[in-house]
Amino acid sequence: IADDATDKSDTGEEIPLQWETVQALLDRYSVRDAAGRYRLLTSRFLPGRPVGGWSYRGTRDDDPNDTIPHQDRRSLRALRVFGAWLNHVDLKVDNSLDLYTEENGRRFLRHYLVDFDGCLGGYKAARHEPRIGFAYDVDLKEVVTGLPTFGLLVRPYEDLPRGKSPLVGQFGSQAYDPAKWKANYLNDILFACRPADAYWAGRQMTRLGPEHVRAAVTAARYGDPAADAILAQVLVDRWEKTVDWALRQVTPAQSLERITPRAGGFRIEATDALVDAHRPSDLEYRVEIRGADGRSVVASSSTAPGDPAFDVPASATDGRDYLVVRWIAETGDGRALPPTDAHYLRAADGWKLVGILRDGE
Repeated sequence: IADDATDKSDTGEEIPLQWETVQALLDRYSVRDAAGRYRLLTSRFLPGRPVGGWSYRGTRDDDPNDTIPHQDRRSLRALRVFGAWLNHVDLKVDNSLDLYTEENGRRFLRHYLVDFDGCLGGYKAARHEPRIGFAYDVDLKEVVTGLPTFGLLVRPYEDLPRGKSPLVGQFGSQAYDPAKWKANYLNDILFACRPADAYWAGRQMTRLGPEHVRAAVTAARYGDPAADAILAQVLVDRWEKTVDWALRQVTPAQSLERITPRAGGFRIEATDALVDAHRPSDLEYRVEIRGADGRSVVASSSTAPGDPAFDVPASATDGRDYLVVRWIAETGDGRALPPTDAHYLRAADGWKLVGILRDGE
């Protein structure tokens, strides 16, 4: 203990920090491994001068680079999906930070998210509340639905099994449903997550795989191979559930820029995002072709199940320089997902994709 380290007495007075105080905190809050070591968390200081947190709405008046209202940033609205996967229930303004930074002679604000110690079940371990991730701190729906049942209603988190490792605790995947996940707080940005935002987040998550998850868990140095295996499997299981849900929020047709000329028209070598992510897909696709005025130019047709590749006929391109190809996926139970519209422009060297709009954007 440093000579100048201090503690606060019950009356708020600064007093020298004693080893007995440290030992009492370790005994109360920490878990020791087989070698008798305590597992602790430290936070590295970020480079730059702190200038406070950032809001999930609006822009900073003192930052000329901050021109897009934060509620309009897909990367922020999609935090709901990443938060669900990792059970990051502590998403709030207090856990954001702006730092005035200098790099290569340039000075600017850099925006951060901070304080992730509540993820991966950390908040559950601190508060010993199984409802973490399933209900808000103040959840009127929980109160209203619980009162008339006189305790007979069994909620998804009430019968969860005990954790298989004290290092992992009750962070699990058994009752996890990304569609129903809740943070601790009623954060506007999480409610603002639109279907297309969730799809975008799912696409980002497909860049990861089980091997990346296991490598991250290994880097955490849990010191217990059994705990490593348990946590990695939980994260992989939650990843699969989250990706399956996110990629089904809109019609998951992608690779829409892959075009080849064909018989006066062109072929779009579209793929199914679920199939590309090595996930099972029961989707069947219906395709509609519209002109620049939004009117249908040819009758709609269906593609092979799981394969949305489509031939735009010459009758659709004749006399037109702009087309909208709309994909609508239907699930096995007949439910239609929000459409994906691909916009194409005839250029000097052929048709080109100029934009994609999803779920009616």
